[in-house]
Amino acid sequence: MNCGGDSNVNGSFEPTFDKLDLLFQPMKVSSDGHSLVSVDQEAMIVTKRFRFNGTSMSKLRAKSGSANGQHTRVTLVTSLIWKALIAVDQVKCGSLRNCLLAPAMSLRGKASSPVLESSFGNVWAPYPIRFLENETGLEFGDLVDLIEDTTRNVIMWVQKASGEEICRHAQESYALVYEELKHNKFCIFTSWCRFPIYEADFGWGKPYWVNTAGSPVEVVTLMDDKDGDGIEAWVSLNQKEMYVFESDEDILDLTS
Repeated sequence: MNCGGDSNVNGSFEPTFDKLDLLFQPMKVSSDGHSLVSVDQEAMIVTKRFRFNGTSMSKLRAKSGSANGQHTRVTLVTSLIWKALIAVDQVKCGSLRNCLLAPAMSLRGKASSPVLESSFGNVWAPYPIRFLENETGLEFGDLVDLIEDTTRNVIMWVQKASGEEICRHAQESYALVYEELKHNKFCIFTSWCRFPIYEADFGWGKPYWVNTAGSPVEVVTLMDDKDGDGIEAWVSLNQKEMYVFESDEDILDLTS
């Protein structure tokens, strides 16, 4: 039990066990015995931190044509990094290819079935966002619009869908992701932004700096910075591809 929060009288936070399995009933999933994310034991994966501070976020909003803050920080940073990763894939393969992005969506406050903020467990579902080389522009603003339009449509659907329909959609999304992984055309993104990680107090005070450990697979993890107005992107890539990624013009200009 941590020392923060306002869940009860003494200030500690208590999770609730409100039987989420009744809202999202378990489904039988066929498996071929393979993990969703395969680990290449011979690949040299390196992890580096790229910080988008408050100034960088202002530049990204201006670059997207939304200086008034219409786009979220996560959308802006995800779009820029995804653009750079698509370019990395183009260099590696010699041509532009379709690419799948499948971020996770928290169902708290969105699903038609009531889910409390204090509900114990991971209440989320992945949803696919497709970059199609012949249909989608590769400009930064194109990817921002693609992510936001897809996310908006999924939220509208989730608000009306039953728990069974959401579970089925999540299962289909996992199958799609696994199929794309076979061709190495999938970008794994996860966001920890807006999680109160800098408020966690386990008895020795709040953390000065929070980070994530290195990953054995290629993945991008987004986290709030200490100030709360910027984002730290922890990017794990194959060493050779990292050289190309960190040389991207926008990455060089907008991160530290």
